Amino acid sequence: MALVRSEYEDEQLRMLAEHALAADPLVPVGRLAVASERGVVVLAGTVTSEREQTQAVDTVRQAFEVARVPYDRVMDELVVSPQP
Repeated sequence: MALVRSEYEDEQLRMLAEHALAADPLVPVGRLAVASERGVVVLAGTVTSEREQTQAVDTVRQAFEVARVPYDRVMDELVVSPQP
């Protein structure tokens, strides 16, 4: 039985996204999770503002473009929950 290989390197995408987010001081990495399947990278967790939400997504997209790694899309499942 032949293994079906994805054209995307999901582990590489996940790691690159996590490293990019950790390097960005405007993103609260402690409350975020990154997953990747078949080139679809999902950002989940809680941010305190729409600015943080946009920054997280943009940071990941830019990292993929700079590294020239193929990906399908970045899905934003982040929840904005302002701190009291």
